[in-house]
Amino acid sequence: MNYLLLLSLSLILFSCSQKDEKFCACIKESESLNTLNQKILRGDSINSESIKEVKDQINRKKDACKDYEYMIAPEMLELKKSCE
Repeated sequence: MNYLLLLSLSLILFSCSQKDEKFCACIKESESLNTLNQKILRGDSINSESIKEVKDQINRKKDACKDYEYMIAPEMLELKKSCE
């Protein structure tokens, strides 16, 4: 059992050494959503258009990040390093 876990983690870390374009797109969509949410929380633009924009951005983020939904944080942090 431990051998399988070690092998799995090794494969994941090896695959993380290369830039994952889909993951980088996920990060970009997440950052865009965060920016929009910050504007709304500050009260910069609260109207029906901004709410629609946030809903659209949520859908884009869900689509871009669906393959990474169950990834654990350390793996995500490793992948994120390659996007910078």
